[in-house]
Amino acid sequence: MFRYVMPEFQAKRLLRAEMLEQLRDYPKTMAELALAGYCDGIVTGGTPGWDQGVLTVSPGMLYWKGRLYFQETPASLPCGPMDRMQYLKVRFTDEQREAGQMSGTGEILLETVETDPARELELCRFFLQEGARLRVEHERFEDFSTRYDTVNVLHVPYAAYGESAMAPVMLKQYARELLELKTENVYDAAFAMNILAREGRIPAACVREYLKVRLDLPKAEPLSGGEELYRHLLSALGRVKRGERSTGVQGQGRREIRLV
Repeated sequence: MFRYVMPEFQAKRLLRAEMLEQLRDYPKTMAELALAGYCDGIVTGGTPGWDQGVLTVSPGMLYWKGRLYFQETPASLPCGPMDRMQYLKVRFTDEQREAGQMSGTGEILLETVETDPARELELCRFFLQEGARLRVEHERFEDFSTRYDTVNVLHVPYAAYGESAMAPVMLKQYARELLELKTENVYDAAFAMNILAREGRIPAACVREYLKVRLDLPKAEPLSGGEELYRHLLSALGRVKRGERSTGVQGQGRREIRLV
């Protein structure tokens, strides 16, 4: 059966150990049930910012190996130009047991070494040149693949059921541009509205199925990784801009099949 238990604290009543246990277990149980089956990644926040040589990471929540990690205040790191790619990431340490508690830490680092997925979670990467400013906002969908002086989130995992998802900010930009083009393709419209309705939180499997239909890709096409999915989304958006059409276009009161 379903039930809930919430302790009541009243004046002149003894505070029992089970009451404290209920307060401890309630949020833990709720999080475990809500995130059951989820893969590692960002749950919310963890957004990079940059100003005058200082890189900041906004407060947020990460899901890593079945645990939730919280950052309640912004973190700042010095950030200057380098003649190589830099990686903003979180490195997780082994859990510690001491003084009646268990804890885990994720340290925010900025390094020139690629992210190790076995013990690290990437927040972004960028190639900042001498004398340039680091751009953290993207005006167009094409901007997400800009190599220099722009934050790259193509490799950032977001916590989602089954497998990590693409960055919501990127998918929302794709959806907005699709709708601005007034696409007549039913798959485009449905995909874009689904993205906006879910604030960009779309499973990678949904993105793959959309791309296979939209680009008429082989069913066996693996389409693994955020960078590969992005390239195909860029191709699909380009087709819409050029006025090319594929399956799923609706005409006046009937369904038409048009080749690309």
